[in-house]
Amino acid sequence: MTITVRKMFFDIENTMDPFFVDNDPEGACFLNAISLVLPYLEPFLIKSFKRALPYVRDPKLKENMVLFNKQEAQHFKQHQQYNEVICSHYPELAALEERLQQDYDAFLKDKDLKFNIGYCEGFEAITTGLSLAALDDGICQRTTGAAGDMFRWHFMEEIEHRTVAFDVYQNLFGGYFYRAKMSVFVLRHIGSFVMDAMSIMLKQDKERIALEFGGKKGAKERLKLFLRTELGPFVRALLHPLSPAYSPYKIQIPEHILKLSEKYSAEAVEILC
Repeated sequence: MTITVRKMFFDIENTMDPFFVDNDPEGACFLNAISLVLPYLEPFLIKSFKRALPYVRDPKLKENMVLFNKQEAQHFKQHQQYNEVICSHYPELAALEERLQQDYDAFLKDKDLKFNIGYCEGFEAITTGLSLAALDDGICQRTTGAAGDMFRWHFMEEIEHRTVAFDVYQNLFGGYFYRAKMSVFVLRHIGSFVMDAMSIMLKQDKERIALEFGGKKGAKERLKLFLRTELGPFVRALLHPLSPAYSPYKIQIPEHILKLSEKYSAEAVEILC
């Protein structure tokens, strides 16, 4: 897969139902919480790469870093628009978003380049695995409408640029233990935000979930299904980057994801590069 910068259009309406995953309000809230992270995280990734760019000597890697940043810029623009709709449903999320913005501002101000690039690699490694799990018989098979399409596009592009942050980290710093430590840090940092955001959304819509999705009994059935069908790939995605042998170059990309890349290239408003 090559890194292709696509300008996309997803018709996200203000009246969109935030529960856009078939019979799975928890899964929808999980994806919505991930989306809330991105307009704060992805500018952090872009700024970190821009700071690292002068120290990288490999011309091909420098080119890929520029393409990575352009893809990420398209991602957070799409998610900014999407999140406006989500936050109109859940106004309590604003305080969480402010806290996240403060975190990334502090990382750029107070942490060194090794920390920030290590964070970028930790996030990208985890996201690659989660994107593969989501697209390969995972939650993206059950997403609906324009929101589902947006997440499939984004996850596919995460797989396209899966090697870049790894290469930057290896080129500038290297070392297994620090890379693994940063993967754990990222998992705890973003995981904490996601759980807090999900809690707000699920609490606010508690009555709707009880009426439309079977309440506690329905939640137990959905949990059983998740444990039986999706937990394994999900856990492997989270743990894979912690292996000393981890490399995004070893990941085999299923044919249907390669076809998804072609699909979104054909549907793009414009191919920017």
